[in-house]
Amino acid sequence: MMAARENVCGEAVTKDRRGGVEARTVAPAATMRERGRSSGGER
Repeated sequence: MMAARENVCGEAVTKDRRGGVEARTVAPAATMRERGRSSGGER
C-alpha cells in the first residue's frame, strides 16, 4: 500500500512538474512578449 501510494504520487508529481512547468514557462513568456509589443506599439 505504501509503495503503491509513493509510486502513484511520484508519477503524478513528475507529470505535473513536466506539464505544469513547461506550460507555465511557455505561457508567461508568450504573454510577456505580447504585452511588451502591445504596450510598446500603443505607446
